[in-house]
Formats: sequence, C-alpha cells, structure tokens
Amino acid sequence: NLEAMLDGVFPLSQESLAPVYEETLQLAELVEDLRELTLAEAGKLPLQREPLDLGQLAERVCEAIRPVAAEEGIHLELELGRGLVVEADPKRIRQVLGNILANALRYSPAGGTVSVSVRREGNGAVVTVRDQGPGIPPEDLPHIFERFYKGDPARSGQGSGLGLAIAKAIVEAHGGRIWAESRLGEGTAVSFSLPLRGGGSSGSA
Repeated sequence: NLEAMLDGVFPLSQESLAPVYEETLQLAELVEDLRELTLAEAGKLPLQREPLDLGQLAERVCEAIRPVAAEEGIHLELELGRGLVVEADPKRIRQVLGNILANALRYSPAGGTVSVSVRREGNGAVVTVRDQGPGIPPEDLPHIFERFYKGDPARSGQGSGLGLAIAKAIVEAHGGRIWAESRLGEGTAVSFSLPLRGGGSSGSA
C-alpha cells in the first residue's frame, strides 16, 4: 500500500504505483459523483438548458459506446424517434443515458442485445434502455435509484453505486421522472421521460 511504499518497505515501481494511481482516480470520481448528487438533490446543480433532440442525442451516445459494446460481444439496437425536442442540458442528459447504458452493458451477457428507444408518450419524450441481463429481484427494484444501493451481492464491487441515483436526480431536476421494470431471467428496462418543448405541440414518434 501507499504507506508501505513511503516507508520504503515496498519498492517504488511502475507496477506498484499503477494500482495506487487507479484507486486515486476511482476515489476522485466517487468524490465528484457525490458532489454532483448532493447539488442535484438540493436543486442547486447548474443546468445549461437548450432545445435538445433526444433521438439525435441518444444516437450520438450509442455510437460513442458501440465499440465498448462490441468488445464485450453485445449488440446495440436502436429505435429512435425524431423531432422529439426537450428543453434540457445536453451534457447532463448525456450523463443520464451514459450511466444507464453503462449499467445495461455491465450486466448483459456476451452475445446479448441492449436496445435503446426514444418515443413520444403524451406531452413527453421517453427514453428506454433494455438489457438481457439476469434481471433484478422484485424486493430490490424499488431501491435501485438510491445512492450506494446494489442489492444483489453479485453486483458488489461493480461501479460506485451512484450512477442511477445521479441519473434520477438529474432527470427530476429537469422536471422528468425515471423508473425501471424487470423480470428475473429476462432482463431490465430503465426509462426516463422529459416534458416536450412547448408542451409537445410539435415532434413525431
């Protein structure tokens, strides 16, 4: 560990420093995640709202993550409605979708499919990410958006446990909502909705 290195017990080398550096990066990421979550929950997270086509944003996020999915042997399937424009912070909504997709890829088996859809429902636009993972037990499902909640012991050690909590806080800061549906052995679908710009007077599914 770092203390042993400083005391001269362990020699300093690239091999010994690499895990320390990795842990430092993870800790810094955790601190930043907690800071963002605290701001969002307090309604103080800065949002740079602008007209945002959710279908176009989802396409860009999916194309960026496609090489990672391919490396894991996971197929990305897209069904993106066009002209669904919301007033939102592109960086934050990209973060929401990225967090949800990261979870879907993490728990999807090689050879599986992760599907992403953007559609209109009433005066809102709904984004859904569906995986073919093991699913979430019914008793855990109501808690998956809580900070640090991992439920299934098999999930411990994977991720910070803050991704979905941050996604929920950001979506709610935009006046939207987020939810999940799951069946054991069949996979999980995480969806979020945002109000359409102008009350949905334009746009198509």
